[in-house]
Amino acid sequence: MRTVRSAANYSFEMQGHVNNPFNPPQPRGTFYYDLSEQRTKKVYNCSIENSIDPIRLEWKASSNSEMIYPLARTENEMKYNRRVTVKVLGKLEDVLGD
Repeated sequence: MRTVRSAANYSFEMQGHVNNPFNPPQPRGTFYYDLSEQRTKKVYNCSIENSIDPIRLEWKASSNSEMIYPLARTENEMKYNRRVTVKVLGKLEDVLGD
């Protein structure tokens, strides 16, 4: 959160991920997609509640399509699949245009 706050001239995308190894990417409306969406929205809303301007933020549910360990077998690997990542989209003026 501190990094996003200190980079006031940049915009970011929150990306929610889940652990669902050995399965194809789950589409919108499935349990795993909805879980990744809820996870992402929670971080997005928390960021706004902590004074991050919502114009600088976007969110995206990725479901299980971008797992770090697509063949996760250990609890540690599964833990790393369950996450929210923050992607830098660029300078605010570049993203928003003139």
